[in-house]
Amino acid sequence: MHTSLKILFITILALSIIGCRKEAGEGGNSSITGKVKTMEYSNSGWLVGEYYTPEARVYIMYGNNTIYDDDMRTHFDGSYQFDFLYPGSYTVYAYSQCDTCTSGTEVVMETVEITDKNQVVEVSDLIVNDL
Repeated sequence: MHTSLKILFITILALSIIGCRKEAGEGGNSSITGKVKTMEYSNSGWLVGEYYTPEARVYIMYGNNTIYDDDMRTHFDGSYQFDFLYPGSYTVYAYSQCDTCTSGTEVVMETVEITDKNQVVEVSDLIVNDL
């Protein structure tokens, strides 16, 4: 093979490998898991209970996205799991009641990094308020 053909072949091979690199998102084999925990307060502001929250809606954003890419509801024990993710940065969030917020809700979020294939990343509890 001529030197110029070898260089062309190596260049095409390198570009195809670089082009196959996947960004954060679905299609991989890693997971993010966590739980949503509710802190329940009385009208006078006293904590009256805390529990892991069934049926809470949890959202995930891939990479630098500012709009959620997927969502799910928690299981009976407050747990959730987003599967089939590539290595990359992810933000998981839920909404919490907020009596001092204009909208009445605030976002509770955690950003995590999947650094390897076949990795399970556990997120700290997302603590939401029930006022």
